[in-house]
Amino acid sequence: GFFILLAIAGFTTLLALMEQMVSYLNKFQNLKRSKAASIVTGAVFTVGMLSVFSTNLLEGVQIVGMNLLDSFDWWINKVGLPLGGLFTAIFVGWVIKKENVILAFGADETNVELLYTAIKFLCPVAIIIVFISQFVS
Repeated sequence: GFFILLAIAGFTTLLALMEQMVSYLNKFQNLKRSKAASIVTGAVFTVGMLSVFSTNLLEGVQIVGMNLLDSFDWWINKVGLPLGGLFTAIFVGWVIKKENVILAFGADETNVELLYTAIKFLCPVAIIIVFISQFVS
C-alpha cells in the first residue's frame, strides 16, 4: 500500500514538473500538445533510464570519475540548485516590481519590505559565497 501511494505521489509530481516543458514547447515552439508531451516524456524517460542503468549496464560509463547517477547528482546539487536559487533571487529582487512581490506575499508591507531587501541584496551574495566555497574547500 505504502509504495503504491509513494509511486502515485511521485507520478503526480512528475506530471506537474513536465507541464512546464510541455507548455513551453506547445506555446513557443508551436508543437501540438500531444507531440510536446511525447517529446518531454521520452526525454525524461531516457535520462531516468541512464540513472537506473548507471549502476549495472552502464557502470563503465563515467564522467570525471563518477558513474552517471553520481555525475547527475553532483551537477544538480552542486551547480543546478545554487544557480537556480541565484537566478530566482535576482529575478524576484531585480526584475519583478516590488509592488507585485508585496501583493504575492499578501502580508504586512513593512515585513515584506525587509524580506524584499534581503532577497535583492543579501541572498545573491550569500548564494555566491556558498557556491564558491563548495569548490574551494
